[in-house]
Amino acid sequence: MSLLLVAHLSIIATGCLRIQTAEPAIGEAFVAPATLEVREEIAPRAKVAARLAHGARVEILARQHRFAKVRVPYGGASGWTDGRQLLTAKGMAVFRAEGERAAQLPPQGTATAAEPVNVHISPNRASPSFHRLAEGDPVRIATRVVRGRGPYAPPDAATAPPAVQPGEARDEWCMVCMADNRCGWVLAALLMIDLPDEIIQLAEGHRILSFFTLGVTRDERGREHPAYLWTTSAVLSENFDAFRAFAWNPARERYESAHHEKNLRGYPPVIVEGSQAELAYAAPQSGSNAIGRHRFELRGRKLALLGSSPWQPPAAAPAGQVTTLPDGQDEQSGWWERLRNSRTFFYSH
Repeated sequence: MSLLLVAHLSIIATGCLRIQTAEPAIGEAFVAPATLEVREEIAPRAKVAARLAHGARVEILARQHRFAKVRVPYGGASGWTDGRQLLTAKGMAVFRAEGERAAQLPPQGTATAAEPVNVHISPNRASPSFHRLAEGDPVRIATRVVRGRGPYAPPDAATAPPAVQPGEARDEWCMVCMADNRCGWVLAALLMIDLPDEIIQLAEGHRILSFFTLGVTRDERGREHPAYLWTTSAVLSENFDAFRAFAWNPARERYESAHHEKNLRGYPPVIVEGSQAELAYAAPQSGSNAIGRHRFELRGRKLALLGSSPWQPPAAAPAGQVTTLPDGQDEQSGWWERLRNSRTFFYSH
């Protein structure tokens, strides 16, 4: 009996000693990339202590230059990893909120991966990649931004991304959403938009920023041909300077222009429901710089203007803050009403 008591007390003492000698945590973080190796030492060939998946929580034990010593709460393994591959709790919350919001927005087009493509947490080449698209994987496009190739700043950075400087190398990024509704940033050049070649070739070198099907037209045999609407820009920009609609001409058996406006100052997103579309833009060539939200409808092979109303671009959200759709909206109302009444859009310009 006494031996069992001694053994029991020994076990308790050992456990207490471990608790007392455990290295205290100085913070917490979350794994940003798809997988992250934690090594026993700061060395490329050091033994791997743990392999963690995106979103895993770790405790920060120490920092040394760009490296962080972390401990896995479940299992207790600890080691060193690249601190740039970790997000703070706020950073992870901002990233997830941005993705959830993007998943709710109406797509500004669809595309497929032209090759294996990394999906990043921020529109920056150096930002962690939490997923990799396979060649041919489909995505829907939520929004686009143009960013300079400056240093990476995590999503919870206290300052906004720096403005693109004249002559600075720039990239166009798409916020894309995958089949499982996870969303992230992909270089636009690595995506193939889902438009027929006969339509794409009419872009005449301009960049297609968004595109939609806008009802259908029928030929003499009754076959349906989708009508299309797109916005374009002659330069590398997030905003469009022209839009155009295309409808099938059954007599000539080809697509022809149903409407074309250019030299605009346009603002995404474009909202499309059925054969109707709503676009926000100013037409300086008309002598007015006032921005209006203009509603169109495809009638036959022509795009008819239904009406216009004044509109102001939403204010940019502070760095590290995500704007949200208005609360208490009717779940039965369509995207048209919900977005038209909203004064804030994802990733405001």
